[in-house]
Amino acid sequence: MTSNQKKKVINQRFPPWLLAVLVPLVLAILAGGSWFYTIQEQHHRETSANQLLAIAQLKADQIAQWRQERMADASSLAECPFFAETAAAWLISPDTESSDKILTWLGIVQKRYHYQDILLVDGNGKVLLSLNNTVDRLSEVALAELPIAVRERKAVLVDFHRPSGEHEPHLDVIAPLFTQQRGSQQAVGALVLCIDSSQYLYPLIQSWPVPSDTAETLLVSRDGDQVLFLNELRHQKDTALKLRIPLSRANVPAVMAVLGKEGIVEGRDYRGVEVLAALKKIPDSPWFMVAKIDTEEAFSEMRFVTTLIISGIIGLLVIASIIVVLLWQRKQRLYYKTLYQAEVERQVLLRHFEYLVKYANDIIILFDENMHIIEVNDRALEAYGYTREEMYSLPGTAIIAPEDIPSYQVRLREIEKEGKDSYLREGIHT
Repeated sequence: MTSNQKKKVINQRFPPWLLAVLVPLVLAILAGGSWFYTIQEQHHRETSANQLLAIAQLKADQIAQWRQERMADASSLAECPFFAETAAAWLISPDTESSDKILTWLGIVQKRYHYQDILLVDGNGKVLLSLNNTVDRLSEVALAELPIAVRERKAVLVDFHRPSGEHEPHLDVIAPLFTQQRGSQQAVGALVLCIDSSQYLYPLIQSWPVPSDTAETLLVSRDGDQVLFLNELRHQKDTALKLRIPLSRANVPAVMAVLGKEGIVEGRDYRGVEVLAALKKIPDSPWFMVAKIDTEEAFSEMRFVTTLIISGIIGLLVIASIIVVLLWQRKQRLYYKTLYQAEVERQVLLRHFEYLVKYANDIIILFDENMHIIEVNDRALEAYGYTREEMYSLPGTAIIAPEDIPSYQVRLREIEKEGKDSYLREGIHT
């Protein structure tokens, strides 16, 4: 094999076009996969965020409506002329007939709206009449709100508290009762609707509209320099009105909520677990809604999509590599087929040449590019008187007459330069 043929074989082993095709193709696949992943990730994040926002908004609206309905219940009952006059008269002068009538009205309200108890109290907050006799005195929190309700002449909602001897947190709605005395209305007492939060409000807060292993809704409020959790939590028991987190833990969504942030946030919840959360303030209340889900669950579908994308990219890269390799192999087969055909032709010519050389009457000597003798015919051996092995060991100039060497070298350079066949007649050096 000649040096030119060797170079061609080396070039065929490492073809430049392979890199020229494969590298841009790989880059295009990687760029396309990265773009598709970015689009999918953004879409999944937006979908998860919109779902959380919708749930938080729904819960906030439901709780706000629940608050309004409870105060409307108390207001409508306290402002009803027949009930208000009867209750006010009974507070001034209790009698059995009036108390039975009052209890009947209160029983209707309790049955319809599922209050734990309904109380009638005097201006000092002393319980004078109880529908179920479950409460004998108002809590300190309710007593503090009673003057406010009287002063503002409207129903007020007493925030979450635990009455003495009660395990579950409660809320109260206080509606003041007035009577006409000496040409003006005077407060004579109040109607108190007692609410067991575990009966309706907590289930409303804790329910989640779609199946989830980690999602939950929190109701929180600010208590000084801390966040107070108002409801029972999914992942930690006996926490209502007990669990507090300092405002210094700025990466907790509940802290972000009471500090005024709304919308979608990422952080760590009360367990220290990374979560995606939607924050919403409950209108006309000191409460804040936190709808959250563990980041691992929120983006679990995205991890599956990521696996598919990576698998797709790897598959495309493998397919692209296989196609390029097949094209290369096809080119290699064509190349080696051409080499084989050329070699067959060369061998035929060589055998024909050897035949001509062996039996020619002329002296024929073949030199390589370094002027070494590589082949001679029998006529040359006879003319020079050497054996074939001795001829192979002789330098090319040994069989050229000294006076012909310069002209021979000139002719040789012309042959190398022009690439033309030429006939050289050598003198015999004796």
